Amino acid sequence: MARIVLASLALASAEKTFQEWQFQWGKVYNSDDENLIREVIYNSNVEMIEAHNAQNLSSTQAVNEFADLTEEEFVAKYTGFIPRRSDDNFEEEEEHDLEVELASSLDWCSKGACNKIRHQDNSDCWAFSTAGATEGCAKAHLHTLPKLSEQFIIDCSGGGSAASGGEPEDAEDWLKNHGFCSYDSYRYTGKDSSCKESKCSYALPKGTFGGVAKSYKTSGNPSVMRSALNKNPLSVFVHTPSMQFHSGGVITSACKLTKGYTNHAIVGVGYGSSGGHDYIKVRNSWGEGWGEKGYARIAMDVGASGAACILWDGYSYPTIKSGSMVV
Repeated sequence: MARIVLASLALASAEKTFQEWQFQWGKVYNSDDENLIREVIYNSNVEMIEAHNAQNLSSTQAVNEFADLTEEEFVAKYTGFIPRRSDDNFEEEEEHDLEVELASSLDWCSKGACNKIRHQDNSDCWAFSTAGATEGCAKAHLHTLPKLSEQFIIDCSGGGSAASGGEPEDAEDWLKNHGFCSYDSYRYTGKDSSCKESKCSYALPKGTFGGVAKSYKTSGNPSVMRSALNKNPLSVFVHTPSMQFHSGGVITSACKLTKGYTNHAIVGVGYGSSGGHDYIKVRNSWGEGWGEKGYARIAMDVGASGAACILWDGYSYPTIKSGSMVV
């Protein structure tokens, strides 16, 4: 087995050797065979990255901490969005006035609505999307930026699990009868455990949230997404192939136009244009070593679904009480 795997190794000169990459990321495996298998995968990924960059597309790729994983392994471990399979409980937000002229660009991070990028360690992107969107909504409507606990949402909301994925809208709906625990009082473990809400400190107290999380089918219409983003950051949903090694530029790779094909929940934090592409800026939960220091720009102008299906499954966010108003 070891001889067969070793014979298939092919080092790529433009990137670090596998051993250099191992040292950089502190990667240690359980056996020599596993080490060799991971080296084969690493070198295959390096070849794919170099082939992508050689095309001079609108986005670039680079070796990162995920370079020893196949696409299937990466998707299984670092996504976790389970889209709704029907519209039975999909509450549509009030119609947007698409005739209103919107700013050509928007960045909630420049408005102080983004905390430091965090890193999911399991199939719990949905909880990071919920926490990140709620942090942004709090800044937009309450003028404060809390640091919220993803683990609290995993353990208590019923929106999903750390190991098997979930749905932000279910968690955001649950918040209407609860506060939101602070990150420091309810630390992330990336594992499923019993709810400890009674022992946490609330960063946003009970009564902050005003009902069902609002959602809307964007139906491939970028104007709907832009209009929603003018209110506050959003939980948004993408399809991840071709994103594993993203390092910069605007992602334009399309995906299958199939409802429910999205598999990863992130946070929409703005929009703009670059190189002839309208894009939505997103905040991810794969650490600062991915993308543009943890962020990415995904095209909104490629086909009915947008690149990476960014416009296919709509968006959601928790409504927040502001006086007697729900926003």
